[in-house]
Amino acid sequence: MISKRRKSEKKIYDSYVVQSKAFEQAKVSLELSKHQNNSLLENLQKWESPSNVSAQTSMGDDHLKRLELEFQFTKEKLFRAQEDERSSSLRAKNLAEEVNFLKSELKSIANAEENKKKAMDDLTLTLKEVITEANEANNKLPATQFELEKTKGLVENLKMKLKMVEEECNEEKKEAI
Repeated sequence: MISKRRKSEKKIYDSYVVQSKAFEQAKVSLELSKHQNNSLLENLQKWESPSNVSAQTSMGDDHLKRLELEFQFTKEKLFRAQEDERSSSLRAKNLAEEVNFLKSELKSIANAEENKKKAMDDLTLTLKEVITEANEANNKLPATQFELEKTKGLVENLKMKLKMVEEECNEEKKEAI
């Protein structure tokens, strides 16, 4: 039973370590997504700025179409990055909750282990007391048995005397009649 509990504790602890690492990776991924979002937003704002619009009108139509495609591509990348950021944020939140749950489980197991240890200590003390009382009773047993035998002998002796007195009484009754 103890080995099963130890294995269970180890599994929970290992899971806690894995989840902690995954949580840290999710945090790094979230920070990277935020950085990419900021970069894409800056690029988007540059493209939408009035100075860029006036510069675009002086350029050729082909160049303008290429820039519009690049602008559209950048918007799509921004959208995907924002989705990735939300996903990473949600994953980080879930991992944080799981880490907190595992911490709670680990604490609960530690408390149970402490309670088990106290119970075992109490049981050990109680067993020592019972053994001591049993040894004292065993030490008194021969004296008690000797007293019992002595009392049995006295009872037998008294029974014999009673029988003799009864016989004497019966004889005297017969003589008196």
